[in-house]
This record gives sequence, C-alpha cells and structure tokens, in this order.
Amino acid sequence: MPGSNAPLRVEVPLSEAQTTAITGQLDRVISSTWFRTSPRCSTLLRHTVEKAIQGQADQLHERLIGVEAFHRRTGYDSDADPVVRIAAGDVRRRLAQYYSDPAAVGQIRIELPIGSYLPVFYSPSQEETAAGLPDTELSVAQGEAQLNIAEAAFSVGSEQPPAQDLYALRSRRRAKPAFAALLILLAIAGGTWMTLHPSRQVSGYEAFWAPVTSAQGRTLICVGEFFDQEIEVLPNGNRQRFSIGWSMDFRKQFPGGVAGITYDDSIATARVAEILGKKGRDFDMLGQSRTSFNDLLNRPIVLIGSVDNDWVIHFTDAMRFRFEEDVARRLDWISDRQRPTERFGTLYTAVPDPANYEAYAIVARNADPAIGRPVVILAGVTSVGDLAATKFVSDPSYLNDFARHAPKDWDRKSIEFLIATPVVENIPGHSRIVAYNLW
Repeated sequence: MPGSNAPLRVEVPLSEAQTTAITGQLDRVISSTWFRTSPRCSTLLRHTVEKAIQGQADQLHERLIGVEAFHRRTGYDSDADPVVRIAAGDVRRRLAQYYSDPAAVGQIRIELPIGSYLPVFYSPSQEETAAGLPDTELSVAQGEAQLNIAEAAFSVGSEQPPAQDLYALRSRRRAKPAFAALLILLAIAGGTWMTLHPSRQVSGYEAFWAPVTSAQGRTLICVGEFFDQEIEVLPNGNRQRFSIGWSMDFRKQFPGGVAGITYDDSIATARVAEILGKKGRDFDMLGQSRTSFNDLLNRPIVLIGSVDNDWVIHFTDAMRFRFEEDVARRLDWISDRQRPTERFGTLYTAVPDPANYEAYAIVARNADPAIGRPVVILAGVTSVGDLAATKFVSDPSYLNDFARHAPKDWDRKSIEFLIATPVVENIPGHSRIVAYNLW
C-alpha cells in the first residue's frame, strides 16, 4: 500500500495526457537493456499495458493472452504450456531491475502485480520528481573517485610499513643467503618427488562436463528456432519435378510461422548428443518454443542459440557476458557488464550474414538454483558462432589448455567464456578466449 510519500496510483479510465505519458514510458522501458533482449517479455508488457489503457482489463486472463500475444491455439492447455506465467514472472523481475536504476527516478512506474495480468501505473511523487539525477550521478562519481584514490595510494605504497630497528634490518640481510640456499634444497627435493610421483594432469574437458554427465535426470538439449510463414521451393536440376519456383503459404494454419532450426544449430545439437552418448547419458531434444519451465526442472540442460532461444536470453541476462539487441537499428551483439561501452561481434541483421568475419560467442556452465541442475549455454551472435561454441566444448584441446592455466578450483565454480572465432567462407576456425568469469 503506497505511503504518504509514495507515488500516486493512476486509476483507469485515463485522460489523454495520462495515456500519452504511459505509452511514452512503455516505449522507454521496452527499449531499455532489460527488455530489448527479450522479445517475449516486451510482447507481454506491451500487450497488457495497451489493453489496460484501452479499458479492456476483462481480456487480461492467461489463456486469452496466450492466444492474442503469443499466437497459441484457442483453448490451448495453459498448464502444459505456461508461456504467459513464465513471461509474467520474467517481466516482474525485469521491471524491478529497470526501476532500481537511479536513472529511472522521477519516471512513471509500471508494475505487474503478482497473481494478476492487469498492470498498475504510478505517477512519480514530488520527492522523486524533485530528486535531481545529476546529484545522484555526482555522488556516484565522487565515490568512484575516492575509491580510485585509495587504490592508487595502496598501489604506490603511500602507507609506509612500521619502522624497524637497525638490528632487525641487519638480521634480515644476513638471513638472505641462508634462505636462498634453503629454497634451492626445497626445489631439488620437490623435483625429485615429482619425478617419483608424477601428478595426474587435470582434464579441463572432463571437469567442464562432469556436473552435467553426473547429474540425475535425462539431459535436455534445447535449441533455438526461427519462424517462417512461407516456404519457397526453387528448381533443382533433374531432381526437381517442378519447372518453376513455387511456395506454400502457412499463414492461416500457423499464424506464428513454421518453426525451423538452422543447419549450424543442427550440427551443434548432433555434437552435444555425441558427447552425451559417449558418457552413456540419455537425452531429449526440444525447440525453445516448445520448452516450458517445467521441462527444465530437475534435469541438466544444454541450451543452443542466442536471440532465437528465449531461454538463453533468460539465463545469460544476469551474467557478466550477455546478448543485446537494438530492434530499431537491427543490431545484435554481446555486451560485458565490466566494460559496458564495448560491443563484441556486432551484427546487422537486415542483410545476410557475411561469409568472412570474426564470430563471437558465449560458452557458460552454471549451477542454476532455479532448476536444481547445471545449465550449459552454447550461443553465438550468429549460428556459426553457435557451432564455434559447441566445437570449443567438444574438442578437448580447448578446455584442457585452459585448465593448465586456470585458477584453482575453477572446475567447482560457475564459469562463463567469451570466445572469438575467425570465420572463412562460413566455416569457423580456431577459437580464442577473449575473457572469462568465475563465480
């Protein structure tokens, strides 16, 4: 219940000015980094807000939203396909993240209450409107400046060590030759022990896949999909009976389009299946549009694809490396939370992918508490990037080389790689690790 200083709840019906202001705020929220990476969340938020401001609250129930917003069949089973419930939970989380940003102070607040699909709007309070964003930015800048000064002082050793007496200094100088001799003896002894007891080289490949292959439950491979409403068949020499090109229009039968998987993703899926098969693991394979949250529970997951796989966007959203999308400018890329001004693998999606370029991809293995099992993510900005990511985890040389230089206990932590791969004539070459993150 809003308090005396809380924003004022805006009730419907709305005035024209309120409708314009809320619509503008909706566009601002959807174009933010929190929403533009998730078409599903953007679709649900826009659908519910527009219905609310049009006074059609009676149409905001789960099954009808599924039909109108997500193109499900009339009367579909919402228990078997809880797409609306999952998207609503994700929308609530993203709205909370959006409004936690100081830049959102003084803006109209949109909320989707738990247990309802009817959004609620709050106008900014006088305190929020009066709160100047420059002051907030200044305080942050001052804090960073103080932190930088403290770090600089520490790095150059401005804090002097305690004074030592002359006797102690002379004792340390006399001890140096003896200490050096002791180190030599220890090195010789250590070398002898290593010769007699050679250490077993840790396999990075085995360590990466161990949480998946040792987990209970059938592994699920969830693959990204594209949707076409029209399939064109072109003449193909003697093997084609048709003398001219023709097409099949599926718009009436499949309003959302016919689901398909790219060639590269099909190869990537086969390689993951081969890894699991060699380990004696049973697995299932589903397209992302047919995968519900219930399908993910209590089983290890391998996700393939990026912007064509909503589950990849969902799981990478809170990670250091994640996928970004500028729908208006038709751009996709990978961002780094630690270097927010940089973009990796920027792709202009309005034209076909180039034949020669450098593909960037995310490879991650995360012990996700929401599903109770490990999640592996193999996702590139392009489908060739998906294939490169899969090669990175299926060719033991990559992970074994990383393990030789990796921090201690890396294999017991969640890990995310950002990799880059040269692509020549649409074929991925040798990948390199650009950066990685452990947590």
